[in-house]
Amino acid sequence: MTGNGYDPLDSSAPYVFVARFYMIVQRGRELRGLITDDMTLTKEYFWLVAGGVGIDAGVTVTVSEGTQVQWSGYTPNDPYSDPERAEVTVWGSLLLHGTYDEPVEMFPSELDGNGRDVYINFHGSQNSGVFHTRYVKVDAPEWGYAGIYYGPNSIDHSYIYANKSAWDTGFSMTGNPGSTTNSIVEMWDGTNGFNPGNADTVLFHAKGAGRHYPFPQGLVTNSVFLQNNAQNYAWTGFWQGCGGDCFSGKDAASAGTRHRGNAFLSKYWDPNPNHWMRFGCYYTNPI
Repeated sequence: MTGNGYDPLDSSAPYVFVARFYMIVQRGRELRGLITDDMTLTKEYFWLVAGGVGIDAGVTVTVSEGTQVQWSGYTPNDPYSDPERAEVTVWGSLLLHGTYDEPVEMFPSELDGNGRDVYINFHGSQNSGVFHTRYVKVDAPEWGYAGIYYGPNSIDHSYIYANKSAWDTGFSMTGNPGSTTNSIVEMWDGTNGFNPGNADTVLFHAKGAGRHYPFPQGLVTNSVFLQNNAQNYAWTGFWQGCGGDCFSGKDAASAGTRHRGNAFLSKYWDPNPNHWMRFGCYYTNPI
């Protein structure tokens, strides 16, 4: 056999063959199991919550500026087993400390199914733990069981939203009553629980279909409520129980409310009152 081994009449043989391959170097790090020592997550790595993660009592996990954390449930090799849900249970402390230029980013996997939300349950208050967020962007949080309880103590300079419908999501503050400040909150389809505690200087944007949003505790001051006029998505808020928040009419409410300095950007020119933004008390008609 002569030439290049394929064509004996090829006078240009022999040839030099060059093969190339590309190797992608991943910087991902998985979080799984119980964390028993203080730990700081940094932007050097891309962090994956790949299943059940626990933060032990007395342990503090800090997520520093510019760090990205993705919730992506673990898929078992056994085709008959259900995927493990990505979730973080905090018995100690969790500090999300971003900056203006480099916020912490938390988001679910782009794949549907388990892991379609950022699920954090906070039980640390019984162990003197805390859950604070500052300069954080979070996509589809379920902060607290179904967004109803066991959420953070404070949210500050943060952006809370959902790129897709995400069911049983939301957030409810832990504390007496906890606080949400200097932040943007976009309500989405599938929001289940909602309790911002004391809300000051917050933009509440009704991105999802209309629902009743409770303010079970705390004051709302210096904030803006913006409805989605194109789709008639509006805020209908209420305070559970009366306390000092129920009045005989709008004039009395304007004169006596503790919730001051707020703006309600609605479409009150619309003759259909079902398209209006309304606030009131639980078991009463919103005013």
